[in-house]
Amino acid sequence: MLFGGGRWLGKQEGKKSQTKSSVDLQRELVAVHDAQLAHALQALDDEGEIGDGWAAREAEIIRKKSPMACKVSLKMLVESPYQLHFVDEMRMEYGIMVRMIRHPDFKEGVRALLIDKDNKPNWHPTNPAVIGDADVEKFFEPLPPEEQWAPFDF
Repeated sequence: MLFGGGRWLGKQEGKKSQTKSSVDLQRELVAVHDAQLAHALQALDDEGEIGDGWAAREAEIIRKKSPMACKVSLKMLVESPYQLHFVDEMRMEYGIMVRMIRHPDFKEGVRALLIDKDNKPNWHPTNPAVIGDADVEKFFEPLPPEEQWAPFDF
């Protein structure tokens, strides 16, 4: 789980914590999903600057990931609570996964991590700011009926 209850790690012993609660930060990160990945990273950086090692490490890790995958993931955090049934959630996540493995960044990530093992993926686009809401929304469109996830019918 990316954010658990309570406080973030990194509180110095004997000093009053200045870090935000994880619930507050999760709300902030989710609220800015549409075009604000930079804002989310800044929130982590701000916490890192006041001594929160966990936040600093997370910001570093996120910056190495596919910008498109990060923006889709943030949007999914917003959309998931609105899926009224497990079947709806599975259908949405399956559709996202199908589109994600067709996106060029998936192939590039496999190349960088498993084939060449250089750990230097060339994401397209490299700048999250150029990824528009319409680009992210495409991952959430329903798949054609013949490709949709369906529960097993026992």
